[in-house]
Amino acid sequence: MPKSKSAPSDNVSGYTVAPYVGNKDDPLIHKLTRGSNNMGAEDIVPLTFPKIKPEDGVGMYMLSKLNENEPKLYPQWDVARESLTLDLITAKRLERQAVKRLSDKRELSIKKRESFNEQYKDLEQKEAVFQTSFRKFNKFVRENQEKRERAEKKIVEEKILQEKRNADVISVKENIVYLTDIKAQMDQKIKEYRMFDDYLQGVVRLSSSFKNINDIIVRYEALTEAKSFLGERQNSQLASLENARADMLKLLEDKNLVLIGLNNQLLELQGRYESAKCNSLLWETLVSKIQDVSIRKIEDLKSVRTTCWVMYRNMCSRKAIEPKCGKSDIEGQLLFIKKTLAELATVYNIAKKVHANEINSVRGEIGSREIASNRDAQNRPTGI
Repeated sequence: MPKSKSAPSDNVSGYTVAPYVGNKDDPLIHKLTRGSNNMGAEDIVPLTFPKIKPEDGVGMYMLSKLNENEPKLYPQWDVARESLTLDLITAKRLERQAVKRLSDKRELSIKKRESFNEQYKDLEQKEAVFQTSFRKFNKFVRENQEKRERAEKKIVEEKILQEKRNADVISVKENIVYLTDIKAQMDQKIKEYRMFDDYLQGVVRLSSSFKNINDIIVRYEALTEAKSFLGERQNSQLASLENARADMLKLLEDKNLVLIGLNNQLLELQGRYESAKCNSLLWETLVSKIQDVSIRKIEDLKSVRTTCWVMYRNMCSRKAIEPKCGKSDIEGQLLFIKKTLAELATVYNIAKKVHANEINSVRGEIGSREIASNRDAQNRPTGI
C-alpha cells in the first residue's frame, strides 16, 4: 500500500478521511466566508464544550499532534489505480485548477492595480497640495522670520541708541558741571592775577618798547625759550662729552685687553716656535737615520734580488731547463726556488732512507760473516 502524508484528518470507523484543502481565492470559499460574516447573532449555533478534565484534553491534543506525523493508510478500494488515463485526468484537473487560480489572481491583481493607481493618484494630489502648502508655509515662516529679525535688530539698535543718548546726556551734564567748576576757578584766578595785570599795564605805560601786555608776554616767552634752548644745548654738549669720554675709556680698556691677549698669543707662539724647533731637529735626526736605514735596506734588497737571480739561474742550469722568469720577477723566482728546495728535500729524504737501508744491509752481511767465521773457528780441530 502506498504511504502518503497529508494535513490533519478525522478518523471515522477505522477509515482516515483527508480534510478538504482548497484555494483561498476560491469564489465558493469567499461566498461561504462572506455569508458567515453576514450571519446575525441569532444564526450562530451556540458553542458547546465537552466536560472533560484539562489534563485529559491536553493529552488528547498531544495524541492528535502525534497522530498527525504518523503515516496515513487508505483502504484498498480508495487507492487510485496507476494508469496513464488517470494521470492525464489528474493533470487536467490540476491544470484547470491552476488556470482558475491564475485567472483569479489576474483579476485580483487588476483590481489591486486599479486601487493602487487610484491611491497613487490621490497621493500625488495630496503631495502636490502638501508641496504647495509647504512652500506657502515656508515662505510665510521665512517672511515672519525676516520680519522678526528686522524687528529684533531694530529693537536692539533702538536700545543701543537710547543707551548712547543717555550716556551722551550724562556726559554733557558732567561736562557742564566740569566747565562750571573751571569757570569758577578761572574767575578766582582772574581776581588773584588782577594785580599782575595792573602791574603789566603800568610797565607798558612807562616803557616805549612795549605797546601792550602781549608784547611783554611774547618777549618773556622768547627769552624763556632761548634760555631753555641754550640749557638743552649745553646739556646735550655735556652729554656728548661724557659719552665721548666713556667711549674713549671703553676703547682704551678694549685695546688694553687686546694688547694683553696679543702678548699672551706672542708668548704662546714663541713657546710653540721653540717646541717646533726642537721637534724639527728631532725629526731631522730621525729622518737622517731612516734614510741611512732605508739605504742599507735597499742595498740588502738589491743583494737579495741578485742572490735570488743567481740561485734561480744556477738551479735552472742544474735542471737543464730554460729560465722562464725575468730578472725583475722576484716572486716567480722565489716560488721556483721554494719548489726546487721542496724537491731537494724530498730527494734528500729518499736518499737518506736508501742510505739507511744500505747501511742496515751491510751491517747484516757483516754480522752474518762474523757468525759464519765464528762457526768455522769452532768447527776447526784444536790441534791444528
